[in-house]
Amino acid sequence: MQNQVKKYYTIGETAALLGVTTQTLRYYDKIGLLSPAYCDENTGYRYYVYKQFHYIDRIKYLQGFGMQLKDIKEIIHSGRVRRKNYMNKDYMKNTFDNVMNEVKTMIVDGAMATELEAMGCDLNDELWSAKVLAEQPELIKKVHLSYFKAGADCGITASYQATIPGYMKKGYSEEDAEKLIVRSVKLLQDAREEWWSTEGKNSGRVYPLIAAAVGPYGAYLADGSEYRGDYNISVEELKKFHKKRMELLWNAGAEILAVETIPSLTEALAVVEIVEEIGAECWISFSCKNETEISGGTPIRECAKKLNGISCVKVIGLNCTTPHFVESLIKEIKKETDKPVIVYPNSGEIYDAETKTWHGAKDGKTYGQWAEIWYKAGAGVIGGCCRTTPANIKEVYDIVRK
Repeated sequence: MQNQVKKYYTIGETAALLGVTTQTLRYYDKIGLLSPAYCDENTGYRYYVYKQFHYIDRIKYLQGFGMQLKDIKEIIHSGRVRRKNYMNKDYMKNTFDNVMNEVKTMIVDGAMATELEAMGCDLNDELWSAKVLAEQPELIKKVHLSYFKAGADCGITASYQATIPGYMKKGYSEEDAEKLIVRSVKLLQDAREEWWSTEGKNSGRVYPLIAAAVGPYGAYLADGSEYRGDYNISVEELKKFHKKRMELLWNAGAEILAVETIPSLTEALAVVEIVEEIGAECWISFSCKNETEISGGTPIRECAKKLNGISCVKVIGLNCTTPHFVESLIKEIKKETDKPVIVYPNSGEIYDAETKTWHGAKDGKTYGQWAEIWYKAGAGVIGGCCRTTPANIKEVYDIVRK
C-alpha cells in the first residue's frame, strides 16, 4: 500500500479522496489553517502530500463536534493540545445534530418584526428590524427571550436585513456595520444564557440552538425582489454580497446559518458554496408561491434534489409562505431527501411587497392546528415567520411536545 502513495496530489484529487470540496481547501489556505505543500509558480496549481491527509481528517472530525475553524487552527498549529483539552466546552459549539437528537422535532422561534412593532418600533425603513438592532438592541434581546420562554428550541438572529452595504447606505461605516452584524449573534446568545440560567436548565428542555439569519439579496434591495429572485446579477456577485456577512455571523458564534426566504435555486446554491468554503453548516429555506414551486418558479422538489447530497446543508424547507401551501410542499421535499424538513410560514395574512403592508384574515385554522398538520406530514423543524408571535410558538410547543 505504501508503494502506491504518490509524491503529490492535486487539489482536486485531495478533495475527492478526503470528501471535501476544492473551495474548502482553498479557504483553509486563505485563513492559514492548512496550506498546500507545493504551489507551482508558473501555473498556480496547488499540490498536497499524503502526510497532510490526516490533518484534513482531523479538521473534519473536530468540526463534527461543532468547533469553529479558528479554534481548530489553534489546536493543529500548537501540536500540544491534548484531546481532553480540545474537547473542553469553551471550544465547543452546540450543533443542529445534537439538538435534533435530543428533541426529535425542533421548534424554531417566530416573527421578530411583529413583536418589535407591538413594542412601538417604526420599521418602515429599508433596514427593517436591522434598524432596531442598531438603535434599540435591548428590545431585540427581549423578543428572543420571549420565544425561549414560549418553547423555542432554536432562536434566529435579527440579521435577516442586516448587511454591510445596507448599513453603509444609511451612513454607517463599514466597521460599524460589521459590529452590528456581530451584535445580532451576541444578543441571541445573551438571551439564551439568561433563559437557561433562570429557568431553562431546570425545565427538562434542550439547550437552545443559535441560528444566524441570512436573508436573500433582494432583502437588501427592499424592492420586493426577495419574493421573485429576478436580480439580474451573476453568481459571483451574489457570493461577494453574502460572504463577508456569513463569515462574521459564523465566527461570532452562530451554530447554524439560517439561509431563509430564498426565492431562487441559483441564490441557494451560491450561498451553499460559501457555507462549504467557511466550514459552516446551514439550513436552506425557500419562499414559495404555491403548493409545489418556490417564488422564482423552480419546483421545490428539484431544489431538494439539488441540495440533498450536500453535507453542509443540514435541513431543507420553506418559510415566509402561506400556511395552506405547506403540507403539499413538505411532501414534495420528502420525495427527494431524507434530511429534516423545516417549515416556518407566515400567519396566513397576505403581504403586499409594494406597499409593505399585510392584509386579509388569517387562514381559517389556528396556528397550532396548522402545526399539527405539518407535524403529521413529516416536518422535522417547525416555527413561525411574519406575523407570528410567542403565543403561536407556544401552540406549536403544545402540539409537538404533547
